Amino acid sequence: MPHLQKVNAQVLASTFSPESHQWIKLGEAIGVVLKSCTTSKQPFSQVQITTQGDCLKGSSGYMTSAVMVGLLTDGSKSCPNLVNSLTLAKESGITVTRNHSKGLTQGACEVEISFNGSSYRATGCVQGGVPVLLELNRSVFRQPVSLTGNLLFFKASASPQLLPAVTGLLATVGVEMESFSAPADRSGDQ
Repeated sequence: MPHLQKVNAQVLASTFSPESHQWIKLGEAIGVVLKSCTTSKQPFSQVQITTQGDCLKGSSGYMTSAVMVGLLTDGSKSCPNLVNSLTLAKESGITVTRNHSKGLTQGACEVEISFNGSSYRATGCVQGGVPVLLELNRSVFRQPVSLTGNLLFFKASASPQLLPAVTGLLATVGVEMESFSAPADRSGDQ
């Protein structure tokens, strides 16, 4: 146990810079997005977190903790935070692995969760101080999706009537859309 506390203290100490706060927000937001993708109430069993780029070389500790905070937050009494999220994951039977690669981007975080043969993946980065989603389940967005406020994700077959129908339905129930983003690939599902 003392070793675990030492590691968590190192993670906590590396979170004091303004840049790390932006990346922590990204990690938590990606965790929340991926948690919302799992329609099953069964817990995921594996989480793989990969940081990319030189700017995130020393960040894998706090990024891993931040992602787990987003994945584990559920309104229960456990209250995950940067210090206890890895312990809570281990107690829940979740295997967490982390990697770092030089990557092709200036800095990005990719997270994949797995359970019962299914997996979900998200990739994001920080642009202009805002956490953004670049890719969700292998669908690359034309424009990054800001991970602030309320978000709605759905997958459907490509159709020219789809966007007007969805926005019309949302407008009838009083939902205001600030932006819309679709995957760059125009074939098949969007």
